Amino acid sequence: MMETGVLPAKTRTAARAAAVLFLVGACTPASSETVDALGVSSDSSTGTAVDEDTTGTTFEQGSSEDSSTGSSTGGSDEGESSSSESGEEPWPVGVGCEEAPACDRGAYEGTLFVTDAEGMQVIAGHTSITGNIVIEETEAVCLRFLSCLETAHGVYIRRNEQLETLRGLDNLQESTFGFVVDHNPALVDTSGVSALRTVGNGNLTFFSNDALEELTGFESLETVFGNVIISENASLVEISGFEALTEIDTYPNPKAGSPGQPPTLGGSLTIGANERLESVTGFGGLVVIYKNLAIRFNTVLTSLVGLHELQAIGAALIITNNPELCMSEAWYVGGDLVEGPLDLENSSTANNKDC
Repeated sequence: MMETGVLPAKTRTAARAAAVLFLVGACTPASSETVDALGVSSDSSTGTAVDEDTTGTTFEQGSSEDSSTGSSTGGSDEGESSSSESGEEPWPVGVGCEEAPACDRGAYEGTLFVTDAEGMQVIAGHTSITGNIVIEETEAVCLRFLSCLETAHGVYIRRNEQLETLRGLDNLQESTFGFVVDHNPALVDTSGVSALRTVGNGNLTFFSNDALEELTGFESLETVFGNVIISENASLVEISGFEALTEIDTYPNPKAGSPGQPPTLGGSLTIGANERLESVTGFGGLVVIYKNLAIRFNTVLTSLVGLHELQAIGAALIITNNPELCMSEAWYVGGDLVEGPLDLENSSTANNKDC
């Protein structure tokens, strides 16, 4: 893990040599693995789309059983009562917002799909899960039944119509195979993910969460081994979190050696097709992106101030089709990232050339 602002000379030299700046209307990243504005990664050599939130993993429902399924999340249905007494922000009232369980159940072995209250009781009280935890199509408003969870293989939160907040994940420190939040139309609060330090071997994704106006939190996150994808969040106005994140790195491709397969996957940051996004103030500590930075199709985006301190990109810088983004702001990203004069006059960017 490198310190913020410090790059090994070898990394800086290689990144500068490999960096290609694309500020055109249609372009292709330099690496064989690409990530489009919709948050779907694919291998350009094979043309095969890869689901960005599974990264090749197939979930097997019922792959294990927990012997102690009788645990209950317990407590009062009044989500606000206990929190108001302790001085913390009141919890919403609803499924999954009840009093936190006792953290006395150790590890859950295997992957668990949570689709109803019974599944919430199965995982409540466990401090780790050796497989993936998939919260899918539940009636949960909060995730307080996960408040004991410190480590997980992967965390997938999708298609929960009533989910308002990620509070309940406050103690999660490591997700070793991705962290994905997609298609949760009522989600408005991501600040609860405050202790997560590492996301490995998969993507950190926020995709199609239509009520989310500010993406914040993740203040302890230092490294992602995979892609960071923030795409198609219809109400998103500001990205302000991720201040401790210093690098977005790759991870070994388990299919490396097969025809058309690259040796590594991930390593890119994509911010795409967020139609109300105005500013990226987060990522202030980000130093190196090992593959691509792609910012495109954000129709009212004007500020990338959070990315001004970026020092190295390993493959391609793609800033395109952001009609309100000044060219000066686009070229400011990375500061001294690219050496030598660049032909702004002949670059067709679909960004704002008038400022």
